[in-house]
Amino acid sequence: GVEVADFGEHGLGLRVTKDIKQGEEVIRVPQKAMMSVDTAKASSIGTLIEKDPLLQTMPNVVLAVHLLIERNSPASIWEPYINTLPHSYTTVLYYTTEQFEQLRGSPALEDALKQYKFVARQYAYFYRLFANTLLKDYLTYDEYRWAVSTVMTRQNLVPGREDADTAVNTLIPLWDLANHDNGVLSTDYDPAAPATLCLAHKDFQLGEEFTIFYGVRANCD
Repeated sequence: GVEVADFGEHGLGLRVTKDIKQGEEVIRVPQKAMMSVDTAKASSIGTLIEKDPLLQTMPNVVLAVHLLIERNSPASIWEPYINTLPHSYTTVLYYTTEQFEQLRGSPALEDALKQYKFVARQYAYFYRLFANTLLKDYLTYDEYRWAVSTVMTRQNLVPGREDADTAVNTLIPLWDLANHDNGVLSTDYDPAAPATLCLAHKDFQLGEEFTIFYGVRANCD
């Protein structure tokens, strides 16, 4: 009932191809199609994750490195999914001196600058870690920032493959193309399948953009 479409300044999204009623199941993504910390542990960096102290304590970073490797792997099963992701990292908004002074001291600006610092430190760490591996050829600062920002804006906690009682950081293909709209949470997990399923949080008509509710968040978030 939905297809990928371009919505201009909103980027890619999902367009409704038939009338959909509130509560109707629209998207079902099987767990085997998802990219997660679990699939990272089963990949070529699995041994590294077991040994490296940073990767052991920061699952979001594990997922970012996993995504970066898969992006540069010609045989990745996630290539069709990765091709739907934004392909570049938008570095920084440019402000006039007056605009910057107005923003100085705001929580959002402080958080953004802290995030820049954390990502730069992580990159320096991994640059040394992968210095003698094939990964160093495409572990550039822009590539790493792309992977981190992609994971930060798209990851969700989903029951793990080995332990369903433990949620793991996960990227969910197709479902994460749905843009935000106010409403009610309408995404759930079917452990019997296992799969993530998404219900329509309101009625949608043919040609409309299919949206989901991300949850209550402040502008700073």
